[in-house]
Amino acid sequence: MKIKTNIRQNYIDIISYLFIVLFTYAAVNKLLDFENFQVQLGQSPLLSAFAGWVSWGVPMTELLISLLLIFPKYRLAGLFASFSLMVMFTAYIYIILNYSSFVPCSCGGVLEKMSWNQHLIFNIVFIVFALLGIFIASKPHQHPKKTAIQVCLLAVVGIVLVIVLFRLSENKMHHNNGFSRRIPHSPVKMLKGISLEHNSFYLAGYTNGKIYLGNNSAPKHILEVDTNLTHQNAYRLNQDNHNFKFATAQVRVKDGYYYFADGTIAVIYRGSTKDWKGVPIYNGTTKFSTYEVIDSSNFTVRALHPKTGENYLALIDIHNNTLVQKATDILEKQIDGVFDTDGVLSYNPKLKTTLYTYYYRNQYLLTKPTLDSIVKGKTIDTLQQVDLKFAYLNEGREKKFATQPEKINTYATTAGNYLYIKSKRLGKYDRAQMLKDASIIDVYQLNNNSYQFSFYFYNYKGEEIKSFKVYDDIIVGLTKKYLVVGRFRKERFNPLEYK
Repeated sequence: MKIKTNIRQNYIDIISYLFIVLFTYAAVNKLLDFENFQVQLGQSPLLSAFAGWVSWGVPMTELLISLLLIFPKYRLAGLFASFSLMVMFTAYIYIILNYSSFVPCSCGGVLEKMSWNQHLIFNIVFIVFALLGIFIASKPHQHPKKTAIQVCLLAVVGIVLVIVLFRLSENKMHHNNGFSRRIPHSPVKMLKGISLEHNSFYLAGYTNGKIYLGNNSAPKHILEVDTNLTHQNAYRLNQDNHNFKFATAQVRVKDGYYYFADGTIAVIYRGSTKDWKGVPIYNGTTKFSTYEVIDSSNFTVRALHPKTGENYLALIDIHNNTLVQKATDILEKQIDGVFDTDGVLSYNPKLKTTLYTYYYRNQYLLTKPTLDSIVKGKTIDTLQQVDLKFAYLNEGREKKFATQPEKINTYATTAGNYLYIKSKRLGKYDRAQMLKDASIIDVYQLNNNSYQFSFYFYNYKGEEIKSFKVYDDIIVGLTKKYLVVGRFRKERFNPLEYK
């Protein structure tokens, strides 16, 4: 009997020591590299909204359990606690693998080199150890059936707690209750870039596997580049100026047509990309500062109201007697109606939706091309309006920024079911160094206006990506001197999927 007691005690000791080593090592590792651990939690799809207190709670709990396991008097309680914590860790990994929108990086420490599936197996093994220890240690004190009931209750409570945290975190992250980013393994594989002769190029469009660049310095010149960046063709628009004095003309290429518009004189040309010959299809009176092509005869523009001088959106319908339908109430004035409503206009052909992303507030708008309905979406940033300070020149007739404000959303584009926003504002767990190394792109799903994840679009040869577009499964970026093309890793994120 004494021999059996000693053997039983040896099993309990060995299991306890295993957990003491595991938890102590894990806790110390987290505390020694606490900043990195907190960042990892902040980017977790499950715990990002609670990273602050969880980052302290987990290592403290691990040390407390280790302390319980040291003393024989409290060893059974420590084994129950070990079992509960390992069940929660395992439930966390299971949710990550099966229900998360992405799988984050490894947890670090002793499990740093393990995959998530290996990590799952590792945890299950330690759950079995904990169960053996619990049943061996509790056998002299209570019936195994009672122990089994206790174990089952603890398992259920642990799993439910993890599920609740996951749901709360999902809700909080997806609806802007906290500014914490989720950054999975990079979904973009950088292909390559090519040098551009001028720094005045902009992304004009994409069609039939060809990228088209316009040139602000030479408005009638177009550069065509294939997605492998191996072949280039240069074209010149063959159209009469019709005595128009172009000032800020820009080109859009879509569905085999090009569009040439200068909003300062309210004119729009259209022509085929086969011969690049264009004719005016609109010559109105409403001047505009930017435009997006809906189809061959409809355009969304942002214009200045002739009386108030404030920004508003309008629909130009070529077939409707060049009527301009105004929607003066879509862009909401907070300060002056001009600078505070400045932003990026874009059109999503898949969803047949016009989007407007504000520069200086944490908001974007979705509306039908007819501008008769509007849905508001919020970014994960918590700043509702940048504090804009103005200076007035020429006896108050000219207004400029007194100090250059920080943009909340520096650029935006849309494709498929997603909105992609470039931001230079750091989230709670973002590393400041990343602003020097890459552009931070936040991804939003448009069918429910929810934040999905973020990724880094890395600088090319030291140059920041200033603007970008998503076409099919590629992302195209422009730096000051380079055109860069990356391709999405579909196993991590497929921009062509529509949830």
